[in-house]
Amino acid sequence: MKPTILCLLAVLACLTGCVPVDSLNPLYTDKDIVFDNTLLGDWISVNKDNEESTLRFVTLAEKGKDNNFKDNGYDVTLFGKNQDRTCSSMEFTAHEIEIGGNKYLDLVSRSGDANDGVFPLQIIQSKAGTTITPALLRLGTASYMEFKGGAHVEARLHAAHWFARITRNGDKLRLDWIDDSDFKNAVVAGKFRLSHLLLSDPKKKNALGSPKGQDIVVTATTQELQKFLAEHGNDSELFTSHTDEMSKKPQ
Repeated sequence: MKPTILCLLAVLACLTGCVPVDSLNPLYTDKDIVFDNTLLGDWISVNKDNEESTLRFVTLAEKGKDNNFKDNGYDVTLFGKNQDRTCSSMEFTAHEIEIGGNKYLDLVSRSGDANDGVFPLQIIQSKAGTTITPALLRLGTASYMEFKGGAHVEARLHAAHWFARITRNGDKLRLDWIDDSDFKNAVVAGKFRLSHLLLSDPKKKNALGSPKGQDIVVTATTQELQKFLAEHGNDSELFTSHTDEMSKKPQ
C-alpha cells in the first residue's frame, strides 16, 4: 500500500478506530439535505494515547466547492496529530440528513487514490449484449469502477460514501461509525440484510471462497439505505466504532 494511503488511514484510525464501510450510493437525495451552522468550526479530541484529532467544518460555498448543493453541504477536514506531533489530514465533502430521529453525515473523501496494477476482465458477447466480469473493481482505498454490459457497455467511477451518526450535547460532539469488518461479519451471520458485494483481495490469505479474505461493499440504493437506517439506526451492533468525545474550539 502506498505510504500516502497508509498515512491517511492512520489519520482516520486516530479519529474513528476503524475503517468505515464503503457504500457505492449516497444516503441522501437533494431534497433530504439539512444544514446545521452550529457544526461550523473546529472540534477537537485527544485520545488515551495522546493523539490529537481535529474535525474542521466549513461551508462548501466558503471553500468554493459548490457541487450544485449551494451552501447546504460541508467541507470537512480531519487533522490527526500523533505522539511525535506529526500532523496529517484528510478532506471530505459531507452532507447531513435526518432519518428516524437521528442525524447522519454522508462523507466522501477527496483524498483520491488508485493502486497501480493490472485488472483482468472477462468480456462475453452474446445476442443479449455484452457481459463483463467482474462487474465491480476496487481501485483504491475508497474508489471503485463499476461495469455494466448489455447493448451498450458502461464504466462508472464511484467514490465511496461513509456514514456517521451524529450525537450532539451542547459543545460536545460524537460520531458513531459503521466498521467495515464488523458489518461484514454481521451480514455474513445473517444479522443484517442489505444489498452488498463481497470482493476478494488476492493479497489477503483465504481470499478464495472465504469471507475472511473478502471486503464488503454496500450496493444498496439511497432509498434502501434510508429504510435500513430507519430500522437499525439505534442498533449497537451496527455502529460499533466511535470518535472520542470532541469539544468545540472557542471562536
